[in-house]
Amino acid sequence: MAAKKEIESFPIGLLVSGLGALLIVGLVVGFWVYIIPPAGRYPGSSEMTSQEAVSLVPKFYMRQVKVYLTQDHFPTVTRWYGNEFGLLPFWHGQDNCVQLRSKTTRILVITVMQVTICDTINGRMIHEERSVQIK
Repeated sequence: MAAKKEIESFPIGLLVSGLGALLIVGLVVGFWVYIIPPAGRYPGSSEMTSQEAVSLVPKFYMRQVKVYLTQDHFPTVTRWYGNEFGLLPFWHGQDNCVQLRSKTTRILVITVMQVTICDTINGRMIHEERSVQIK
């Protein structure tokens, strides 16, 4: 009889909260995998660094940043990102850099892809940033 009371007194709210948290984590992971386009790694490049961030407060936001290095010519790299992802030149900076960018809004989801390509002593440095935000 005592064991039955312990089972009945288990807080239902705790169980519901745990299941709700698992559902949210599953939705975030599913959203990340299926909504965000695959990473735009330039063919033959070497990955230098990578970072991913997710924020739920104050607005839902996911960001993926990757940095690559390639020996291909600057115009070839720029053209590839423009053709592959429909990115347009957004800014031409100092030190032989160009920034390509696209922004799309679907229903309440804003997707931004931004690529900065710079000539360096070691080759072309590619800084790619993708983000998804709920309005």
